[in-house]
Amino acid sequence: MRLRMGEDPRAMGDAAGFRIGLRSFVAAVALAEAFEAVGVARSAISLKWPNDVLLYDCKAAGILLESAGQAGRLSHLANLAAAPDPGLIEQGGTLPISLAEVLGRPLGREDMLLALARAYAGRVKPQASEGCDDAVP
Repeated sequence: MRLRMGEDPRAMGDAAGFRIGLRSFVAAVALAEAFEAVGVARSAISLKWPNDVLLYDCKAAGILLESAGQAGRLSHLANLAAAPDPGLIEQGGTLPISLAEVLGRPLGREDMLLALARAYAGRVKPQASEGCDDAVP
């Protein structure tokens, strides 16, 4: 499922697909909150629809949501220590930035993971009966 700005996901008639797509958005919001928790100014953080987290208008992270039937996998790809070479970005693409560049210091993976886990804790509630997690409205 792919949603674009302005589209009403309910009109697509795929409630399960909408719930799965919502997880990508919840992941981006949680990652943005985790960036703020480790010291990034809130004013520097923005979300680029549908799955990128920007710092100062440069791409710092992306969310990858893959699904196959009932199973799925959610990946956070963040530039913690270094960003890709801007020369490798296609023309017109969003320039990359690393969290270390923004903070002016390195940040350990464990520290980022802990901040992300805490951000998710406020956004997701277990649904044991369904065997999955649902976003908190």
